Amino acid sequence: MTDIPNIPASDVLTLIVYNVSRWKTVEKSFNDYKKLCEVMGKGEISYEDYEYWFNYCTKEINQKNRDNSEVVGTSSDAINNENLYTNRPILHLEWEKEYNSQKWIFKYFREFYGWELNRRHFLSPDIRTCVLSDVIDGKSAKNSYNELIEIFSIDEKEHGCWYERFVDKRFSFPTFTDLPIDVISKIVEKCDLKTNLILRKVSRDLRSVVDRSKPAYTDIQVTCSANYIILDYNFRILVYSNHYVLNYLHFPILKYPYEEYSRTGHNDLKFALGNSKLKLNSLRISASSDANYRFHYRFPRFSQELMENQVNLFIALRSLGHKIHVENCSIYVDYEMDAMQILECLKPGALKYLSLEEDRRIEMLDRGDHLWIIRDLAQTEQWKQAEYLRMAKRIRLMESEIHHFFHFKTFEISVDSISVNDVVELVGALSKSPNFESCYIQSRLPLDFQFLQLALRPEVYRSYLPSSVKFSIPHSDLFIEFFFILSAVKITNGF
Repeated sequence: MTDIPNIPASDVLTLIVYNVSRWKTVEKSFNDYKKLCEVMGKGEISYEDYEYWFNYCTKEINQKNRDNSEVVGTSSDAINNENLYTNRPILHLEWEKEYNSQKWIFKYFREFYGWELNRRHFLSPDIRTCVLSDVIDGKSAKNSYNELIEIFSIDEKEHGCWYERFVDKRFSFPTFTDLPIDVISKIVEKCDLKTNLILRKVSRDLRSVVDRSKPAYTDIQVTCSANYIILDYNFRILVYSNHYVLNYLHFPILKYPYEEYSRTGHNDLKFALGNSKLKLNSLRISASSDANYRFHYRFPRFSQELMENQVNLFIALRSLGHKIHVENCSIYVDYEMDAMQILECLKPGALKYLSLEEDRRIEMLDRGDHLWIIRDLAQTEQWKQAEYLRMAKRIRLMESEIHHFFHFKTFEISVDSISVNDVVELVGALSKSPNFESCYIQSRLPLDFQFLQLALRPEVYRSYLPSSVKFSIPHSDLFIEFFFILSAVKITNGF
């Protein structure tokens, strides 16, 4: 059995189809092909290989024409319909007619190029060598386009660009890296992360361009679990996992061996966050025990892998050469020291909205009801310069620690308990703050609302719900609202 020759380039195959449709012999077609190779300064395939593919295309075209003849039959109306019958292979037919009459070309490109061609994937051939052949033969641009459009589905502007290029004797085919550096930079800035990761592997120069370009994404979400890592860039999701495939995740999963998926995912994250021009609107990092915690709890291997992924995430963030510029950051972690490691990687001043969240689906099987202590968190510049805070994590508020919240415009916290003195001190400080807007404090232990009312001495009493009352604070624009059932207080600047 004779071996099938190597498949030539797509532009060579397109040229062969073009020459067969114009009734050229294999000798004439090969001579034209040799001239093109000389003009372009590129190597050529052997005559034997060229002849094989020429005969293959000729056979398929003849079979197509016979199929068309059988479909058309002897109907005079059908014979006059040039969209159904022609002696040349028509590839620009209507969808239904094209699919039936051009099965050979779909089969041809699908087998040898793996292209998924169907009625919604229209054939777009590489016509460069065909246009160059017409230029060498002295054809006008109009005649060249008219002949090509009878055979292939092509764009007139694309044809015109190639025709003018070859008339000007610019025969080399430009590649992406041949474009001016400023043009490449603008293109790279429009690409998503996955495309940039691919471009970095093309060449060292292109890698340098990608690393210097401003990223196109402004929102990043990172989910770090026991056997997968999810990176979400502007809602374009990449899932890195090992052989433990997660059936409940309906996203394409990039599967890697046991150790590689974590390393690859964190390296891609380092690249995404490592660009000094990156300015994020939002960053969400989830590295807590996930909804499958009970499952991982029973299998030590999964628990260990979860811890390793969390540690690798913190290492990746600390290894960045700069602070991450982000305006809104949400952090899902189990302990305050983990939150502090992430917080210290953010740029102070740029961070305006800080959210320390709790996954309500999790049952803390081995940790109990862990209370956060904010003493160290509150010492960071990121905390001090943030303007909005939301803490779903419950806090153990130590004595005289309420002052850590005085500078926020808005904050919402959950505490184990809060004293009357802390509330009075908070009201006094907020009444003098020019930027304060509102705050909400919920306590696990009941608040002494009667004692609070006596301590604050409100001037105006307003009641509009049975479960809450609202007071105005004397000599200020503040209002305080007591929620009896929730054991919470809300302070607002203005009614």
